[in-house]
Amino acid sequence: MTGLFVSGLAGLVYCMLMYRLARAWPVSGISPDSGSALPPVSVLIAAHNEADRLRRYLPSVLSQEYPVFEVIVALDRCTDESEAIIRRLPGGNACRIVTISETPPGWTPKKYALQQAAALARYPWLAFTDADCEPGPQWLQTLAAEMRPDTEVILGIGLYRSLPGLLNAFIRYETLYTAFQYIGMARLGMPYMAVGRNLAYRASFFARTGGQRPFRHRLSGDDDLLINRFAQGQTTAVSVHPDGHTYSDPKTRWSAWFRQKMRHISASTAYSRASQAWLALFHLAHAGTYIGLIWAVWTGWGLQALGIHLLRVAVTGRLLLRPAKILYSDNLIPYLPVLDLLYFMYNLSAVPSGLTFKPAWKN
Repeated sequence: MTGLFVSGLAGLVYCMLMYRLARAWPVSGISPDSGSALPPVSVLIAAHNEADRLRRYLPSVLSQEYPVFEVIVALDRCTDESEAIIRRLPGGNACRIVTISETPPGWTPKKYALQQAAALARYPWLAFTDADCEPGPQWLQTLAAEMRPDTEVILGIGLYRSLPGLLNAFIRYETLYTAFQYIGMARLGMPYMAVGRNLAYRASFFARTGGQRPFRHRLSGDDDLLINRFAQGQTTAVSVHPDGHTYSDPKTRWSAWFRQKMRHISASTAYSRASQAWLALFHLAHAGTYIGLIWAVWTGWGLQALGIHLLRVAVTGRLLLRPAKILYSDNLIPYLPVLDLLYFMYNLSAVPSGLTFKPAWKN
């Protein structure tokens, strides 16, 4: 009977938290609107031996449908043909390049590269993406639609391309689930993280907070930590319009994806106590539904606990449906029972590993 109680209580807490986030989610985001009134934007990209990806994806940044913007690429200790490839691209000669031959002591490479790129920016807004990302032609317009006079931070959505297979389905589901949380929390006035492949700051905010400098010694978290420490609810906006998503190549091996996630999770050890408490409550409630189910099966209440579990999964699917449509991930909802179970297993393994993981830079 105890297992049944645990399963029901955890499921109730989880559904209440999910409902709060779902209610906070915007309907579809503000539609992009071109025009001369749009503020000039500096786009910043850090790249370390990314020649092939720059060849494929940088043209989508250089060809943005936007009146005034510049692209600054920080080439971080590159030994490949990155600079030559950029120059050969249409519009590549207008791209501003920062060549970094060495990372100074006390800095981790990507943070130093982004800091150097930001130091050269000429415009009042800084938009960030990665070398392996492909934004749509109206990406900057969708960010600009959220650039109100009191806005200092804009959180965007970074998606992964859809490929066959269970790993890709789970990567896309985990991306949806994470976006559901950080967008919802930002809308509730409690921004706690972002994704660096789709993010914008007012340049004055970046300068006032020191940019990457306060976290220069940490390898992970170039997107999370600045948000977690300095972003305020009243000055943080979200950009969820489908025209503003960026798309990246997903990992194709479980081991590579697992290492990537451990690196991302390791940044959360520097989150505020409030953010850590929220995440702990949310994920413990989710895990508690499975722990209670297993306990109930063991003690002879399995059928009743299974009914509670399936009801909780159905509620989860209903609450995720609208964000999933905005993120082009609603085709995952029918597979939620499997993906939700995989997420429980992921939390059991990746989260404890990530909280103790010491990421190392690979040249």
